[in-house]
Amino acid sequence: MTSHRLAVALIASVAAAPARAEVPATALDLIWVTPSAAGGATLDCARLLALEVPLDWLPGDAAAVMLSNGPEDETAAARLNAALLAEETAVLHVVFGRAGGIGNCAAAAPGPVAEVLGALEALKLQVNAGVVVAIGLGAAGSAALEAVEPGVTARHLGEDGPRLAAAIALDGERRAVFRAGLRPAVREGWAARVPYLCAALAPLAGPGGAEACVAELQGETPVASLRPRR
Repeated sequence: MTSHRLAVALIASVAAAPARAEVPATALDLIWVTPSAAGGATLDCARLLALEVPLDWLPGDAAAVMLSNGPEDETAAARLNAALLAEETAVLHVVFGRAGGIGNCAAAAPGPVAEVLGALEALKLQVNAGVVVAIGLGAAGSAALEAVEPGVTARHLGEDGPRLAAAIALDGERRAVFRAGLRPAVREGWAARVPYLCAALAPLAGPGGAEACVAELQGETPVASLRPRR
């Protein structure tokens, strides 16, 4: 049986299994997120955001940047947040257009991609997250997909900066787009993690979404050559 068929079989078994009793106990950590401007420019804007982590989450564990545009995405965001936490993934929720922050964020106008990659950098540097994915809800999905593109990431974070393992756009109509990023190093166990991530996304991804997710995210993308941070 091929690895792809094994992954699809695993998704089916996860979907057929009894639902988890509840989302694991969690804690909130506060991290500063500064949008990452292209070309190394400095933006006069920083926001203190809440990172929700399972109580047994450790440095090196997985994290997700969840992106939304406001009240219209609240229901989907709550479902996604619970599904990710149930998979022992820390969740950093970035709401585009939210007021507040230190500095002149309104004048800085960082743009959605800069905010996504700033969140990635904050997760890597401040809490030492391992594999990081970006998931955009509704209109925020396009920012997630753009942020995973190699050229875009390099312009914002440099050639040796952190990279997203994957980006997912969920449009709210149970349609989804999946895009692989820089494949994590083998020791991260990415191939084994993907089916669980895809099963967690399945209720929002629509019919066939989980299988399409596995097919894309387990594809032959370049493998990270450097030992990942732990």
